[in-house]
Amino acid sequence: ARLGQARIHVMRNEYWKTISIYEDVLKHKNFDGEPYYNDVSFAFQKQTYHYAREWFVRGDLDHAYFYFRKIVNFFPNTRFGEAALYHIGEIFMKRKLWPSAIRYFDLVLKNDDNSKNDAAQLQKGIAYYHCNQPGEALRNLELVRQYYRNSPYYSQAIQWIKVIERDLLYK
Repeated sequence: ARLGQARIHVMRNEYWKTISIYEDVLKHKNFDGEPYYNDVSFAFQKQTYHYAREWFVRGDLDHAYFYFRKIVNFFPNTRFGEAALYHIGEIFMKRKLWPSAIRYFDLVLKNDDNSKNDAAQLQKGIAYYHCNQPGEALRNLELVRQYYRNSPYYSQAIQWIKVIERDLLYK
C-alpha cells in the first residue's frame, strides 16, 4: 500500500513525499531481501538524485545537500552514491569550503564506483590550489593527466597545471 502511495506522488511530481515513503520502507528492518527491495532502492536513488540535482541546478545548495546526503546515507557505493558524494564536494567548492570539498572528493575516489573519479581528481586539485597548496594541487592534477587521458576533464587539468606552474615561476 505504501509503495502505491509513492507511485501516486511521483505522478503528481511530489518527489519529497515519494522519497519520504521510500526512506521509511528502506529503514524497515525486515524489508531487505523482499522481492521489491531492488526496485525500491533503485527508485529511491534515482528519484532522490533527480530531486537533489534540480535543487543544485537552481542554486539551492542547502536542499541539494540534504537530498544528496540521503542517497549517501543509504547507498554510498552505488553509481548514484558516487554522484551524490561528488555533488556534495561541488557544494563545498561553491561555498569555498576547500578542506570539506577535498574530503568529499576523497570519498568519491575511495568509493567502489568509478564513474566520477576523473572529475573528483580534477576538483580535488583545484581545491588544493585554493587552499594555497600548489604541490598537492599539481600532484592531483598530474594524476588526471596520467590516468584519465580520454576524460573530458583532461584538458582542464592541463590548463590548471599551466596556471599553477606559472604562479610558481612568478612567486
